[in-house]
Amino acid sequence: MKAEGIVGWFDILLVVPFVAVVLWTSRQEAGRAAFDAVATLAAAHFSNALTPAASFGFGFVEAAGDTSPTVHAVLFTLLFAFGLVCSWWLHRYTRWSLDVLDPLAGTAMGFIIAFTAGHAIVETGFAVVQEHGARLPQYVQNSRVADELCHFRSYVYVLDVFEKYQRGGTFAD
Repeated sequence: MKAEGIVGWFDILLVVPFVAVVLWTSRQEAGRAAFDAVATLAAAHFSNALTPAASFGFGFVEAAGDTSPTVHAVLFTLLFAFGLVCSWWLHRYTRWSLDVLDPLAGTAMGFIIAFTAGHAIVETGFAVVQEHGARLPQYVQNSRVADELCHFRSYVYVLDVFEKYQRGGTFAD
C-alpha cells in the first residue's frame, strides 16, 4: 500500500478516534494513563506472540507457525480489554499521580495507546481483508494515515536520520 495525494475522509475517520484517545488520557491521572499504556503494549506484544499457536490450535491454519489475522484480532481485543480492566483495578488501589504533570503524562501515554491500538487495528484489518482474497478499496489504499499506522514510515525515516547523525553524518545528509 502506497499512500499518495491529499488527506481524505478515511484519514479523518482514523484521526478522530486517535485524537479522542489522546484527549481522554490527557484528563486521566498519570498512573492510570501509564497503566493503560502498558496494558496496550502488552496486548499488542502477547497477541503477536500467541497468534501462531492459537491459529494452529483452533484450526484456522494448516501449518504450525502460520497465523490467522482473525485470531490475532480476537486475541488483541481480549487481551486489550483484560489489560484495561487490570489497569483500572490497579490504579484504583494505587492512585498514582504526578499532580500538575498529569495532563502532560496523560497526553504522552495517550499517544502510545493511540499509536499502538491504531497500528494493531489497521494492520489486522488489512490482513483480514487480504486473507479472504479481497482488495482494499481505493480510498483505503490512498490513505496516508492508514499507511502511517500500518508501516510507520515517518518514524522509520526519523530513526534513519538520527542513526546517520550518530555515525558521524549531519542532519542535512
